Amino acid sequence: MRVFLDYLPLRELIPPFQGEAVDEVIGYAAHEGGHCLWSSEDSKDEVERLLASRTTGRRISNVPQAVEEVLRVSNILEDAFIDYHVGEQWPVLGEYIHISRQKVGSRRPIDLDIIARDPRPTYNQMCNLWIACSLYDTDLPKRMSARVRRAMTFLMSKSVEAVQTSQSQRRLQFAVDSWDYLIANFPKRDDPLPRQ
Repeated sequence: MRVFLDYLPLRELIPPFQGEAVDEVIGYAAHEGGHCLWSSEDSKDEVERLLASRTTGRRISNVPQAVEEVLRVSNILEDAFIDYHVGEQWPVLGEYIHISRQKVGSRRPIDLDIIARDPRPTYNQMCNLWIACSLYDTDLPKRMSARVRRAMTFLMSKSVEAVQTSQSQRRLQFAVDSWDYLIANFPKRDDPLPRQ
């Protein structure tokens, strides 16, 4: 399990910290605390096992890279689970998470409408669109290419399933399923994949 606390909102400030920057950091801390409560400590080993037991999809030539990619996809699903359940159990902390998500979302200069209309977006562009809709309260774009619409229907259904299951191993299986779908349908290029 990896836990990160983003210092970015406080980096330019002089202590004592004021206002929204502190709210944002409390949101990050509440979210990362959710990882400590609910995320699998053995996620890397579990993903390796799940990838080894796959019977469909492409053959994996670089297992360590595939594991990292699946863990990144898993983090999208884990984040959706955590944000929802922290907000359900501790509404005030959920509000702080919402504040931090709004701040991070406002710093993501990605034109999601262009991605949505693209008939052949990349793997990273699809991850960006999924992250925005699943984690940052961005509405699904009204105009989407058929390929993007199918993908977002599949990926958002995995986000919903992840939020609804308390078993971290099942969420990891959803991550493998989502990764399989993404790599089968979207080309990998070196376009940016922003931090979540």
